[in-house]
Amino acid sequence: MTASIRAGTANDAYLGVNGVDLAKLDTTNGLTLITKPLAFASGGTGDTGSAWLSFQSNPFPQGGGFGDATGVTYYKKMGRTVWFYTYLQINNVGSASGSLYFNLPFPYANIGVCTGRENYSTGRTLAGMMSSPGTQQVAVFNYDNSIPLGVAKLALSGVYEATA
Repeated sequence: MTASIRAGTANDAYLGVNGVDLAKLDTTNGLTLITKPLAFASGGTGDTGSAWLSFQSNPFPQGGGFGDATGVTYYKKMGRTVWFYTYLQINNVGSASGSLYFNLPFPYANIGVCTGRENYSTGRTLAGMMSSPGTQQVAVFNYDNSIPLGVAKLALSGVYEATA
């Protein structure tokens, strides 16, 4: 990495790194940051302030079905990297049995985990397991490996590499 100070006009100068101007220093306005997308090593540009998008990610059980359950995932994708926050609410367990799952907005490329918390009754720490690369499915467990299959409000977040 090479830092530089480059002369502009008689009243200003530019401060930069690796040939990219990051700030302008002038006698009238002082120091001003230069805002523009910076390049990633992959050749793309960074996030320029775009909003997070939403994806319907209703929870589903291994067996049976919920009487009433909803879910939404908010995410941001840059290249193949996906940041996400998922909120699942189970109001009526119905005939649900076995493990608890939700889907991510894009298939994941590698095995991974996400973390979270049950926010309704127990406050338990949650783990989400991404164990089937090429799918969108995440299995949700309590910290002790039990299944949070009951009336609940679950919040999980993480980051993963999408397949494309």
